[in-house]
Amino acid sequence: MTHALPPLNWLRSFEAAARHSSFSAAAKELNMTPSAISYQVKNLENYFGAVLFDRKARGVALTEIGRAYLPSVLKAFSDLSASSAHMFNSAGKSSLSIRVAISFGTLWLAPRIPDFLQKHPHIHVDLHSSLWISSEGQQDCDLEIRYGDGNWQGVQSEILIHETIELVASPTLQFQPKSAMDLLDCPLVHIQGVEDNWSRLFNRGNLSLPNSSRQIKADTSLMALEMVKAGAGCALLFKSFTQSLIREKKLIIPFNINLPTEQANHLLFLKGKTHQRHEVKLFAEWLLDQVTR
Repeated sequence: MTHALPPLNWLRSFEAAARHSSFSAAAKELNMTPSAISYQVKNLENYFGAVLFDRKARGVALTEIGRAYLPSVLKAFSDLSASSAHMFNSAGKSSLSIRVAISFGTLWLAPRIPDFLQKHPHIHVDLHSSLWISSEGQQDCDLEIRYGDGNWQGVQSEILIHETIELVASPTLQFQPKSAMDLLDCPLVHIQGVEDNWSRLFNRGNLSLPNSSRQIKADTSLMALEMVKAGAGCALLFKSFTQSLIREKKLIIPFNINLPTEQANHLLFLKGKTHQRHEVKLFAEWLLDQVTR
């Protein structure tokens, strides 16, 4: 059976130019010249007898028929890439290495990983955790999930989660605070390495932090959460860490606070052109889907 198809290199140029809305950016990705991309796209348009791009002073934009054609091309490349990885990469396996801070990795990512493995059994996932993720010496993984302001040099990143801070305590805690004033008489769990949210909360109410005898320190949110569950005191923790425990009634919210944070969890693409690898694209798409859920 024969298939009436244009040359693959024409389709690759079309797909890259459509993603970037630029012949120059597509040329950089495919290690070609912009004129070569333009030539191949023009050949594709002549083949179909239809204009696929509107040429503009700054970049290009898909025409209506170009937008209609793009999903089919994307699906064809995705299916071909997945099939190739499944059949030929390490006896049907391809690998993906991810670095993540231990608290986010344990409390949010790890419980969701089985869903990814079920959807993509040909991808071998290596998770690497550390107490804190810094911006130096972290280029040995494909992806990294890092909390911060997003101003990191030399890496491509996407925002995953804008965190919401919640006040949480154990239902077994003897003294349940009902206001910020009540917190002055409650043991407080502080987390090292993050901004001092307790100071922010008390300053907003024109209150001073309690003395050190009523404070407990933990080096990770994971440890702080375990202490709170055991009834050691109250903590200010990210909602992404506490949701499941609140649903299971292992934690409660003594009273609601409104303490925004300007930072967020970001997905970083580390090793060169790693964002172009099919495995990385699949994991990033899956991760963003998990966040929206």
